[in-house]
Amino acid sequence: MNDKTLHFLVCAAIAAISSLTLLVLTNMPWIQVSVISFAIAMAAGSGKEYGDKGNPSNHWCWYDIIADAIGAMAGTAVAMVIGVALRSVFGL
Repeated sequence: MNDKTLHFLVCAAIAAISSLTLLVLTNMPWIQVSVISFAIAMAAGSGKEYGDKGNPSNHWCWYDIIADAIGAMAGTAVAMVIGVALRSVFGL
């Protein structure tokens, strides 16, 4: 599996998990949850890239950041559909 795919999948998972957690455990509006979840996933991805920058055998890569952003958006979107459905069906 290539590096960009891993960046996408990890950020998607972080965004989805944080979105569902916030939707189930809080009463925040879905748009606020989306922004927070996206930011959490991007912070993780940016932190990883910052760590890569300091490693002599690696470097900062903007394409990794783009993969992180696309993954964060995808994970947030999927979780929002599931989470909003859970809220409406189960009244969470």
